[in-house]
Amino acid sequence: ITSVVALDRVNFKKKVIDSPEVLSVMRQVPFLQDFMNNLHECNYKGFFQSLVNLNVRICTDRYLATHKDWFFREVRVLAYVQFLESYKSVTMKSMAQSFGVSETFLDKELAHF
Repeated sequence: ITSVVALDRVNFKKKVIDSPEVLSVMRQVPFLQDFMNNLHECNYKGFFQSLVNLNVRICTDRYLATHKDWFFREVRVLAYVQFLESYKSVTMKSMAQSFGVSETFLDKELAHF
């Protein structure tokens, strides 16, 4: 889970998503495969949904729970940056639709970054 913020997109795909070791255990954590694949495939709405679904797992993990706020912030920033890199300009409406959130939520969220 933490490799998503530690590795760039190319290395994340090579070292995590395509890794036989990771693939063999990925299905043991519900929503983890969706979380990683959706981010890599730029399916931001699915990524946000899987992030919400992983919330309970992350918040109850003895190692991740103390860092959950930082982690959730960093993965959201990562997704926003990845989305915005391919545009010179984008409307809030279009971006909100891509992430499956309201324009109001997105406006408040992006104001913090």
